[in-house]
Amino acid sequence: MVTTPDDYADDSVGATALTLGVAKSGNIEVVSDQDYFKVDLVAGQRYLFEMTASGVGSLDTAHLSYSPNGWGSRP
Repeated sequence: MVTTPDDYADDSVGATALTLGVAKSGNIEVVSDQDYFKVDLVAGQRYLFEMTASGVGSLDTAHLSYSPNGWGSRP
């Protein structure tokens, strides 16, 4: 069996920090792959998040979660 290393963490503990205005690319390594990211935002500002799929096995589902008190806290 061949294992493919995961490009980003599969849980909030290891979430990859994003920098505004800097793109990230990744891969779907396995059918159940999940990739977690985090970003610091400023209240009152508007943000646009874009995801582009390409190639075989492209994304068909994306989910964006928001918590004003930090990851894992309740709004």
